[in-house]
Amino acid sequence: MRIGSTKHTLSNNLIDLSLHSNEKIVGDVRKVAVHLSFLASRICMNNINTLFISMPHMSEPEQKPVYLCPCGYVKITDSPSTDNTGLMPSNPHLKRAVQRLFFALWPDPGLEKDLWRLGQRMQQAFDGRVVKAENIHLTLAFLGSVPVERVDDLRAIGESISVDRFRLDLNQTGCWKRSAVGWVAPAHVPAPLEALVSELCRRLLEVGFPVDARPFAPHVTLLRKAKCNKLAAHPNVQLVWRIDRFLLMQSETRQTGPIYTQVGAWGLD
Repeated sequence: MRIGSTKHTLSNNLIDLSLHSNEKIVGDVRKVAVHLSFLASRICMNNINTLFISMPHMSEPEQKPVYLCPCGYVKITDSPSTDNTGLMPSNPHLKRAVQRLFFALWPDPGLEKDLWRLGQRMQQAFDGRVVKAENIHLTLAFLGSVPVERVDDLRAIGESISVDRFRLDLNQTGCWKRSAVGWVAPAHVPAPLEALVSELCRRLLEVGFPVDARPFAPHVTLLRKAKCNKLAAHPNVQLVWRIDRFLLMQSETRQTGPIYTQVGAWGLD
């Protein structure tokens, strides 16, 4: 699959492209997302949030808009001006009331303190800034800016999920140079966690929300602006997280740092 050259600029936030394929794509947004995701960061840097692609392999060739919202995510839809997509208003110059949302796991107070202390130990090795205890979490699905009228759709998704509660062993730490993030993660991802994320993504796609096309890599961020190139031993860790619920959270950026507010919560079986 290859992306054709740019035809012309339609407006400040639209570009017309052609998508050519020698093989048929059968209704799988993820397949297209993988091939387009590399474009998303460049396009969003220029404040372009929509591409139009043509798929000549379709029985009736037509153009399909692909929304890049937020950067790094894509969604194909038949209705570029239909508000129920939740991604683009009829008039792209009109601002809509939105909330920055994500599904996540949140530790109980005891584990929260243990994770914060681990962040302090990692800071001794890699410098950086320790994430506040009350902000520590594990992201399941990041949604970006969501129109407020679609929040009930997300609550309905949360209500529909049925997955067994499970144990998550946090037993490895690391530091990513590119993002300057220190983290703790499970060496093995339990089946119920994989099922929870898979079901969330499936239902999000069904009702028109974009999902990350990359494989799920569960981790808990404990350190930001870390100097990951420092030669330092990673702290040993063995923490047990017993998970019996997941949440829908809102993120707001303040001068003092992010503020997280619970929008919904659902228990596991």
